[in-house]
Amino acid sequence: MGSRWVGRGFQALRSAGHRWPGLRLGRRSRAAALSLALLLGCSPPSGAPGAASGPSSGPSGDGQPDAASVPPPDSRQIDRLFLVTLDTLRADHLGAYGYPLETSPFLDAMAEAGVLFERAYAPMSTTVPSHATLFTSLYPIQHGVTRNGQVLGAEFLTLAEVLRDRGFQTAGFVATESQFGPGALDQGFETFEQKRPDAETYRPADETVDAALTWLEGADPGRPLFLWVHLFDAHGPLIPPKAHLERFALHTNAERNALLAFLVNYQGARPRSFARGMRRMLDENAKYDAEIHFADGELRRLYEAVARLGLAGRSLWIFVGDHGEGMTRRPRLGHGRHIFQEQIHVPLIVRASAGLFAPRRVTGVVEHTDLLPTVAELVGASDDLKGQEAPVQGRSLVPLLRGEPGDPERAALVQRRSYHEPNATALLAEYELGEKLALVGEEWKLIHRTIGGDALYHLASDPNEDRNLIDELPARAAAMQGALLERVDALRATAPGEAPSVDADTLGKLEAMGYVE
Repeated sequence: MGSRWVGRGFQALRSAGHRWPGLRLGRRSRAAALSLALLLGCSPPSGAPGAASGPSSGPSGDGQPDAASVPPPDSRQIDRLFLVTLDTLRADHLGAYGYPLETSPFLDAMAEAGVLFERAYAPMSTTVPSHATLFTSLYPIQHGVTRNGQVLGAEFLTLAEVLRDRGFQTAGFVATESQFGPGALDQGFETFEQKRPDAETYRPADETVDAALTWLEGADPGRPLFLWVHLFDAHGPLIPPKAHLERFALHTNAERNALLAFLVNYQGARPRSFARGMRRMLDENAKYDAEIHFADGELRRLYEAVARLGLAGRSLWIFVGDHGEGMTRRPRLGHGRHIFQEQIHVPLIVRASAGLFAPRRVTGVVEHTDLLPTVAELVGASDDLKGQEAPVQGRSLVPLLRGEPGDPERAALVQRRSYHEPNATALLAEYELGEKLALVGEEWKLIHRTIGGDALYHLASDPNEDRNLIDELPARAAAMQGALLERVDALRATAPGEAPSVDADTLGKLEAMGYVE
């Protein structure tokens, strides 16, 4: 199995005490990781004899001649933006974030040669609201999109509109029709393509990348461009290609026990929560990892094609998860119901063409709201954001990308929409009435429930949120709750109201995918 399993992720685990936020591996965790590495034949750590070298072993693509016909304005630092949003991708299932199995060799290489954000958070654990926030730099409270099946109002300024108005070619290729139907997030795109209506639930990564490559081959080399690619493969129903699934097969009890020990001790997995216990949990985990590996390979193909087409110069790649996944941590395989870490902590990796940003890891808290101000600064369009319907909430990440210190007191704002009386299906999915709101800082996290008790977690020592400290530290909890509610009240004062819904046919398709209240 050797080369199919990662050594780089295991190396990160061994140095976890000083590199990974909130990760404290005890004796059992270290033993589990070591056993897993030995059983699955991990490759030597980077830098060891016989190991592959660092960034040079990953995809290159820099140094390509600039295709622009005229010199760009001095205020524009990039000519090409490639945004990849990966649906349902947990940060802790990538090698670059400490996962010991080789799910993501391409993204790991991007992280090693680029900038990785260790504490990036989604505003909700739901697809369309998170994307709406990413594109507008507004929280769901402000833009009104709080569930799948709603559309973003035309009055809101989006990333695509900012870039289109600055002369960029704009194209989006998304993997689902029901979530990104007409009016959902297509404003500002000159080309916007979904999966075929007669296709399966979603368009797999290879077909989505094929469509994007066809567009790139016909793009105008004399104009800057913005390409958005959305991949859905890590989302249920998890039907990975057989070749990718076989890479994560566990053939012996020793292999299964080693991985199980890692998942339990590091990720806080709960095998007894699953109907068929350990075996089902490991089967679902393998399918999830295989889907990530499949998508990762297709992203490599896209990246290498961009270089081959001569479009890599003065480029910026952003790889980001829209939200995470419950997986092995909670009884429910899914997302949307909760705002625990596994559902809101997402990967964020930025890879720029040579000379723009040096490789580094950023430990401070960042959010989806930050991506629009970041891109706006890099294309000289920061003033354009003054036209947003409500005050933008994000901060440009450019200072952090350049190595400047961040704000250690910053806290991300996360929410789950208010649920009312449940139906029979929802009762089987850990349905909780009311609204949930959270503040997530570097060390502390507060979850506020409008119905039910609050929760306070010390993420630095309890990354899996096992110990609620609300009764032990009432003063800290009260201070965080006050800050949270004050922030939310201020945002609601700028909110235009609930977003409109898509048509009945699209709502039916969403229900068939499991998006029911």
